[in-house]
Amino acid sequence: MNQPKVDDSPRALTHRTRTGEIYRRPPEVEAQIKELLLVSPGEIEQRITITDTLAPDFVREEALVYLIRAYKQSGDLSMVNSVCSALLQRMARRTMIRLSTLGPDRAEDGYGAVVEKLFKRILNFTSDRGDFLQVKFWMAHMGIIDEVLRKQIRELNRVEEWPDEANNDEGYDHGDDEPLDADQKQGPDVPLETLFAAQQALDSVPEPYRTAYILRRIEKWSKESENPNDETVSKYFGVSGRTIQNWCNKAEEAIARWKRENP
Repeated sequence: MNQPKVDDSPRALTHRTRTGEIYRRPPEVEAQIKELLLVSPGEIEQRITITDTLAPDFVREEALVYLIRAYKQSGDLSMVNSVCSALLQRMARRTMIRLSTLGPDRAEDGYGAVVEKLFKRILNFTSDRGDFLQVKFWMAHMGIIDEVLRKQIRELNRVEEWPDEANNDEGYDHGDDEPLDADQKQGPDVPLETLFAAQQALDSVPEPYRTAYILRRIEKWSKESENPNDETVSKYFGVSGRTIQNWCNKAEEAIARWKRENP
């Protein structure tokens, strides 16, 4: 039986920026995709398990997105599953950290929604909306998380406004309901008003300051490091630690301005 074959050269992106420029993958991503298209699926399966970002055979997330699409289009579902699993393992921790303020139950629901939105965007072949995932994966990933986070916050606000019917025995059939344990009862770790305001303030920060601020202040990445194996914000953006500090300062100024204008 013949092995499904993917294209020999990367397909160009087609989505345009607000100024009309077509998205372009970073040169290192483009070069890596070209390299990966020439090796066997077995070798790719080995390489996508490498998590050391400085290892010579490390496959970037943007390239993983391309491979998922390429293998799906070629009909190689086994490789689709392998690459999807590798991508999921990399994004799981970051996603849950970002959603953790919602409380355990809502965070789990949010994680499922993020995964669903992400892979719908990756595997949508009738639209180029997912192209940015091949340009700046983690920035696009954060955008999806924030979409889900805003929706979860709105839902929590609505739930808080509803009457507590569970505590009203009239007309309510408890049936075989089990009492909730402490973990199930746990809600957001911070008041909803605070969580909602924080998200709105963060939404007011323009890129790339917003993503730099999230990585540095919320996800607690190092600004820079002498250890080449450390994942740092400056490495992610390809700029100096001083630039990252300036971007975080600008993000904090934007947040402070939003708070002054929205007391």
